[in-house]
Amino acid sequence: MSLWRTGRFLKSCVDVAQLPAQTCPELAFLGRTNVGKSSLIGALFHQPTLVRTSRQHGSTKMLNVFAAGNLKRPQTPSLFVVDTPGYGIGWVQRLVCVCV
Repeated sequence: MSLWRTGRFLKSCVDVAQLPAQTCPELAFLGRTNVGKSSLIGALFHQPTLVRTSRQHGSTKMLNVFAAGNLKRPQTPSLFVVDTPGYGIGWVQRLVCVCV
């Protein structure tokens, strides 16, 4: 069973000011790079192809906004879900620690 009945891509933003008007709650997924934030969003919507995923670090470069709705009013979002770029690349941080 899906947490939300419908999910659709809304827009990509390079700045917080470009996010849609706050007409409903927002849920943003934050975390390190390559930990599965995008995959989790696809799983929550039961639409794995809704979100682009990659094995390579840093494939999410913008704030990607998805609208979650229900079957009765699919065009009226009940929640905005935001996929954010990851932070920190583990192997780079370990290399810096070894060199210091």
